[in-house]
Amino acid sequence: MTWLTRNLQRFLIALLVLALFGGAVIVMTFVAIPADNRDSIIQLVGGVNTLAGLVVGYYFGKASAEGGEG
Repeated sequence: MTWLTRNLQRFLIALLVLALFGGAVIVMTFVAIPADNRDSIIQLVGGVNTLAGLVVGYYFGKASAEGGEG
């Protein structure tokens, strides 16, 4: 598959991570989380939050100012 370049793969993974983060925020806002699952859900959202931060750091951080990696 020549159309699926490394940069496109990174971009698609970044979109997936940001979609997961957005979905997690929506679920945490509008769905009542049972008390038994509260800690597990908070840890999962925290992990996705960290990944979203890495995505934003990659695309808007120092690497983007230098032309990115690649």
